[in-house]
Amino acid sequence: MSRQKLSKKQLRSKVLPPVRVNEKERNTIKAKAAEAGLSVSEYQRRALLDCVIAVRGNIVDVHAVRQLSAIGNNLNQLTRKAHIHDEMNAAQLKHILDNLDTIIMGIINGPKDQQSRP
Repeated sequence: MSRQKLSKKQLRSKVLPPVRVNEKERNTIKAKAAEAGLSVSEYQRRALLDCVIAVRGNIVDVHAVRQLSAIGNNLNQLTRKAHIHDEMNAAQLKHILDNLDTIIMGIINGPKDQQSRP
């Protein structure tokens, strides 16, 4: 029985970068491919295409963090001017900075009550 020819659309002519593994991992992959009755290439292809990747639960909104960082920079500039002209007391400034820090950490860590939701 001869091998079925692939159409031009099905022809696999592109190569991915090699995967670095140690000797034990290589032997495990070869054994699993043989157990499945597949070549190592076909085993890897199926594993890569059919696997499910878990998305990190802590996705940071980069745009929001940049905006908050810009706000923080502006706040620092205002603070400097306030110190120069003695227009703001330290307690008010600390309160504003603490609130900004809380907002940034809330964005990075996500809301606490999200984890407890069903």
